[in-house]
Amino acid sequence: MIYSPRLLEILKVLVSHDDYVSTHVLAEALSVSNRTVFREIQNVNYLLEPFNIELESKSGFGYKLRGSPEDVNRLIQSLESSQNILPYRNADERRELLMIECLMQTSMIKLSNLASIFDVSEGTISRDLDIIEEKLKRHHLKLIRRQGYGIEIEGREEDVRKAIIEVVHQQLALQNETLFERCHQDIVQYFQNQESGILGLLNQETVYNVIDVLEHSSTQIVSKITEHSYIGLVIHLTIAVERIRAGDAVLSNLNLTYDDEALESVAKIIISDIESRFNVTFPEAEVGYVLMHLKGTRPRNSSQLSQEQLMSNYECMLMVESLVSRFSNIMDEDFRDDESLMTGLLAHLKPTLNRLDYGLEIRNPLLEEIKTQYGELLKIVKETTDILYLENNLKLSDDEIGYLTLHFGAAIERMKLNDTVNKSVNIGVVCASGIGISALLASRIKSTFMDADEVIALSVDDVINKSYKNIDLLVSTLEIESDIPIVNVNSLLRNDDILAIRTALDGLKKLHSPMGDSDNIDYSWQVIENIRLVTLDLNRNKEQVIDNLIQQSNSDQGIHPKIREGIMNRENRDSVIVEDLNFVMYHAKIEGLQFPEVIFFKKSNKKTSVDYQNIERGVFMIVPYPTSKDVRKTMSTITASVLDCELLVPAIDSGNQEVLIQTITKFMEDKRYG
Repeated sequence: MIYSPRLLEILKVLVSHDDYVSTHVLAEALSVSNRTVFREIQNVNYLLEPFNIELESKSGFGYKLRGSPEDVNRLIQSLESSQNILPYRNADERRELLMIECLMQTSMIKLSNLASIFDVSEGTISRDLDIIEEKLKRHHLKLIRRQGYGIEIEGREEDVRKAIIEVVHQQLALQNETLFERCHQDIVQYFQNQESGILGLLNQETVYNVIDVLEHSSTQIVSKITEHSYIGLVIHLTIAVERIRAGDAVLSNLNLTYDDEALESVAKIIISDIESRFNVTFPEAEVGYVLMHLKGTRPRNSSQLSQEQLMSNYECMLMVESLVSRFSNIMDEDFRDDESLMTGLLAHLKPTLNRLDYGLEIRNPLLEEIKTQYGELLKIVKETTDILYLENNLKLSDDEIGYLTLHFGAAIERMKLNDTVNKSVNIGVVCASGIGISALLASRIKSTFMDADEVIALSVDDVINKSYKNIDLLVSTLEIESDIPIVNVNSLLRNDDILAIRTALDGLKKLHSPMGDSDNIDYSWQVIENIRLVTLDLNRNKEQVIDNLIQQSNSDQGIHPKIREGIMNRENRDSVIVEDLNFVMYHAKIEGLQFPEVIFFKKSNKKTSVDYQNIERGVFMIVPYPTSKDVRKTMSTITASVLDCELLVPAIDSGNQEVLIQTITKFMEDKRYG
C-alpha cells in the first residue's frame, strides 16, 4: 500500500495511541496546520477497510482507530513496510507508476503529494502528467487539473479499469508460464518477487485474499487456465474489489453474449466467494465484466477442451484453416496435417476473438525474447496473419502474433523430427580408386549421416550402366554424368564435403514431401470460371457502391437485404483496405445464399467520393454459410492472391475479364503444385 508521507506519519501516531488524538496534536507532530491534517485524512477509511479498521472522529476529542488488536497489528506491519518514496528505475517507469497512482485515486490528489511519493519536484510531476495525458486519451480518459486543488482522472469506470490492468501487466516482470507449479505458496511468492512499486499500488492484503479465494474455489478454475491467465485474473479481481470499495463499480451493462452456461456459472461462483470474503456487493454489470475476463483466458492445455468444444466455433475453425494454409504456402512446407498445430491454434484463437470483441488486450511477457530468438519466424507469422485482415477484418497485435509464433515454431520442430524419422534417402558412393575405397567412404558417410536410410558402395561401371536401384543421391570422388543428383567430394571427406552432402540430403527430403501430397481437396473451378470484372462509379458513397455490386451479382433478389446486412456489419467495424495496392475488399458469409460469387471491380473515372479517396480497385466476395471445403479453399486462395500475386492488379486494370481469370487460375495452379 502506498500512503502519502504525511498520511503515513498520521497513521503511525494514531496506531501508537489507544485513545483519541486531537487534530492539534497531529498537526504539531507533523509541523503542519490543522487544515492540512484534515485534508490528509479525508477518505482514509478506503485505505483502512482492507484491515477491518475504521477511523472514528469525535468532535472535541479528535481521531481514533477502531479495530481488533490483530487487525491493528496488520496495519502496523503495513505501515512499517511502506516507503515514503516509490522506487523506480527510470523516467518511463516513474510515469507508468504515476499513471497507476492517478488511476487508483478516488478523489483529487495534489501535485505536492505526488512529488513527495516519487521524490521529484512538482515541475517534474507536471511534465510527466503532460505525457500521461496523451496515454489516457487512448483509453478515452481525461486528465483534469484544477489550480490549487490537484488532479483527477475523468471517464467511464470500465475505461479506468482497462487502463489500470494494461499498465500493471506492462510493469509486472512476467516470466515463462511454466515457471511455477500450481500451488498457493508459489503464486503468492510470485507476487512477492515483483517490484515493490507495483505491489504498493495493488493492496497486498487484497491480492493474497483473492488468491486464497481462487485456490479454494469449488470451480477449480486455477487448474484449468494458464499461469499467465491466472495472474491476470488475480489482478483483475483485486482491482475490482478495490474500486468497488471506493464506490467505483462498473454500472453499464456490457454487450455480452451469455452463450456459455458453464463459464457463466464459474463467474457467478467466483463473484459470490469474493463477495463473502470481502463483504462487498458486486453489481450485475461486474459479473458480466468478470465473465468477459474469463472468456478471454486461455486453457491450461488444449486437451481439456472436447473436440465438440473446439470445433463448435465455425468462424474460428475457418481462420485456423486460412492461417495454416497461408503459412504452408509461405514456408513451402505442408503443415495442414499437423493436428497439434490445428488444435493449439483453435484453443488459442477462441479466447483471442473474445478479447478482441470486448476490447481487451493481451500482454505477452515473452515477446522480447521471441523477437530475439525467433525474429525471422515472427516476421513470417506476421505476414501469415495478413490473411485474417483480408478475410475477417481482424488485426492482431504483436503480442498475439508472438503467441502464434510459438505455435508455428513448435510445428516446424515437429516437422524436422518427422523428417528425420520418416523420410528415407538412399545414397550411392562411387570412387575413382575402385569399389574398396568406395566401401570405405560409404562407411564414413553412413556413420556421419545417421538419417540416410541406405549408403551403398558402387563402382564406376555401376553408375555408367545405371546398374543400381532406389538410389536418391550419388556421392562421387570423380566427375561423372548422372540422371540423379550428385555431390562431388574429396576422398578424405573434408568438412566442406560434409556440408555439401547435408545440403543435398535436406533438399531431397523436402522434395519427398511436396505440398500437394496430403492435400486431397481440389479448388472449386466453377467459382473461378465465374469470376467477373466490372467497372464502378466510385464517385458515390459506400452504401450506394455496395448496393450497386449487390445488384450486379447473380444472387436472388430476395436475399439481397441479407447480403447488404452482412457486408455493412463488417464495414461498420472497419473497412478492409490494402493501402499499397489502393484496394478495398467487401466480403461476407451469408446464410441461405445459393452460390459463392466473386466480382472484381475497377473505378470507371478519376473522380471519387470521400469514401473512396485513394481507392482504384477492389473485390466483392460472398459465400454461403456454412460452405464446402473446396469453396473455402478457393475463396481463401483468391483472397491470398491480393497479397501474393504480382500480376493481379495489372490484370484488373487491363479491364479484360479473361486475362483476370487466367491470372488467378495460374496463381492457384502454382499454389496447388508448388
